[in-house]
Amino acid sequence: MLKKLKTFFKWLLIAVFTLIIGFVAALFIYRDRIIAQVLREVNNNLRVPLQAEQIDLEFFHGFPNVAIRFSQVLLAGEGELPFLEAGNVYVLLNPYAMLQGKVDVARIEIADAQLNIYVDKQNRNNLGAIIGNSQAAPQDTTVVGQAHINLQTILLRNVALGYVNAFAGTRHHWLVKKLQGDFSLQNNVYTSSIRGQLTLKDFITRTWAAKRQRQLALTANLSYDNNTQRLRIIESSLHEAGATFMASGDVAFGRQPVVNISATGEKVTLALLASYLPPRYGRKLQEYNSKGSIDYNLVVEGKVTETSLPSVKGRLQLHNVDLTEKEFNANIKQLSMAADIVIEDLGNLATGSLKIAAARGLLAEYPFTFDLSITDFRHPRYQGSFKGTVTTSWLLADVQFPDYESGQGTIAIDLQTSGRITADGRIRDADSGGSFKFNEVAFNWSDSVAIDKIKGIMQFRGNTLSLSNMQIKWSQSEVVINGSVAEVSKALDQSGNLLLVADVRSPGLDINDIVTLIKSAPVIPAGDTTATDTTASGPDYALNLQLACRFDKLNFKRFRGAAVAGEVTFANDVLEVVDLTGRSMGGATRITGKLKLMPNRDIYISADANARGVYLDSLFYTFNNFQQDFITDEHLKGKLYADITASMYFDSTWQIKRPLLTSRAKVKVVGGELNNFAPIMELSAYINDEEDNLSHLRFSDLTNFVTIKEDTVFIPEMSIQTNVRNIALAGYHTLDQHINYQLAVPIISERVDKDEAFGTVQKSSKGVPNLLFKIKGTTSDYRVNYDLKRATGNVLKLLDITRIFKQKEVEPVDSSFLDEEEFDWEN
Repeated sequence: MLKKLKTFFKWLLIAVFTLIIGFVAALFIYRDRIIAQVLREVNNNLRVPLQAEQIDLEFFHGFPNVAIRFSQVLLAGEGELPFLEAGNVYVLLNPYAMLQGKVDVARIEIADAQLNIYVDKQNRNNLGAIIGNSQAAPQDTTVVGQAHINLQTILLRNVALGYVNAFAGTRHHWLVKKLQGDFSLQNNVYTSSIRGQLTLKDFITRTWAAKRQRQLALTANLSYDNNTQRLRIIESSLHEAGATFMASGDVAFGRQPVVNISATGEKVTLALLASYLPPRYGRKLQEYNSKGSIDYNLVVEGKVTETSLPSVKGRLQLHNVDLTEKEFNANIKQLSMAADIVIEDLGNLATGSLKIAAARGLLAEYPFTFDLSITDFRHPRYQGSFKGTVTTSWLLADVQFPDYESGQGTIAIDLQTSGRITADGRIRDADSGGSFKFNEVAFNWSDSVAIDKIKGIMQFRGNTLSLSNMQIKWSQSEVVINGSVAEVSKALDQSGNLLLVADVRSPGLDINDIVTLIKSAPVIPAGDTTATDTTASGPDYALNLQLACRFDKLNFKRFRGAAVAGEVTFANDVLEVVDLTGRSMGGATRITGKLKLMPNRDIYISADANARGVYLDSLFYTFNNFQQDFITDEHLKGKLYADITASMYFDSTWQIKRPLLTSRAKVKVVGGELNNFAPIMELSAYINDEEDNLSHLRFSDLTNFVTIKEDTVFIPEMSIQTNVRNIALAGYHTLDQHINYQLAVPIISERVDKDEAFGTVQKSSKGVPNLLFKIKGTTSDYRVNYDLKRATGNVLKLLDITRIFKQKEVEPVDSSFLDEEEFDWEN
């Protein structure tokens, strides 16, 4: 039995092998006839003939089917571009049908090809000019006869597909990696089911162009009626990045095509959705990573004409979406919203509008709501509102505050805004209003500068902003501001500066803190931001100040002031103080002056100051003994009355530039004392009066002018009536601590030393003899000597100032100052 089975299968294999050989031989024998018949059938269903450089039979491509390979295929069409250029087109035939003398196409394969679909300005497409019975007249769009095509499989590999619609003004290009489907023609109705992978390379409309390079998986069910020229899309879908897009509807082609397609999207990310928007809007949305459910439905409906495209109406719904901004890590959580979008004409973005109502979510763990409407996508007009709480760190990062490092606290925002965005991204016709409530806000920048606390309410409307009990603390200072910010006058408005008019109260303010803020504040460049010459003009802070101030305490280095009141202004990079009065150093002061930060970062100060009843020792201590240790606060007592004018420069570290210092002071000292002043104490060796106590001199009211210029302090001649002697003094003191003082000290007794040990004695005009001395050298190395040269001069002159100062100019004392009444004001 087994032997019989083996014999059976042996002869069966021989028979099959013989049939195959016979079939192959028959194909080889009838090769030309088969090719001719296939070519005839193909051309019978085309309006233009198929051209190929070479046509061959391939027995094993697509076995058991028989493949006819067309190499270097060209299917010309109307227009500049051919309909099809392909490296290889395979037509696979059913071998059993061939045995019966029929041509039954089982599959068509197109590989390494360029397929171009073109619609001209008269809305005629090249597809209708290619597909159809060749017996039909060229101008006839119907098919003559009853052609029947039934292809089980059409396979495309590496096919570049270009679509150009000159009528609609759109074009896009695809790359088909692998696309497979079926195709049938029955009673002039083409049907096809397609599935595969393709890449959208670019997409261009009348209003925007963008590179897409998106990978898509396509499933499409299509039907095209060649008689009515209507394309139906039946439950087709695109899959991309985990999202699914469904579409259905129809397109009626004709002189004016009519589109009616609906689409839905599921599991769509915000970034993917943004990639389908015009780049101007899509790029901003693509900066966010999103999680959560985003669904939409869309309807494209209307006619395609030479001047217009169909409309788009849709709704986008977000359900508990989480968004993360990439650069600043600004987290939005649980965002839920519905957005309605309408574009009346896809070819005209000006017809677009967007409306978002009652959106809600969490921003940095705080709830918020907002509404937004936009019209005219080409030149958008917007109107919206926002209400919620944001953190300081998120807000400063979002507005890209210069040199920002960190922030704390929260800001409650209630905002309404409207305006227009121009083509260059600028906002015009802005109308905004709302409030910001600061709650323990703090932030720092520039490594070391920080605002420790901001608390209060900021309200604004249009270009005016008001501050209500705005409390600001930083370093050792604190201010409370009530006022408003508005655009300045027309002249200053050209520079874009703002003006703050406010009432400022402070329990304590340190001028050093203000200077630090001014020097480290972010600079807003004025004019051409590409300029490289930073010394051409000073920095522009885009803010002018006009402040009515009262400070319970005002400090500057060692200066301590109380009940300080006055006006402070800042404009054109100049800080000006007007009639700033207060109590300090045991007396009362009034200051008017200007501070300007120069382009090279130097600080220039000019000031007029009045002092009444200021303690001398406090004055010298406060100003660090004026950077010298020759005569200090330990040596002086008394009250100072003075009118001072000064001009000075400091470098960026507040080191004074002495050669540029100039000052003129009208000085009166009441109840003055000079204690333990070494140069005066050394006179005791010359006077030789044991009853004199030169270590503790008390003198009556003293008046004089003091001038500082050319790095030198000039002291004109003055008389000092002390409890010991009446001393005449004049001289100069350079700021690098070189001194040259001349003194005349009367001898109480008219007895003259017979040995004239102390030189010749001069007498004053009143007949009192004087001893003449000089103190010369530096403050750390000086000598007190009897002045022999002056002793031989005119005995009626107390002091020859011209000879003392030689080339140095000294003004005479204005005696009217002796009779000046003291000023007073309400503190």
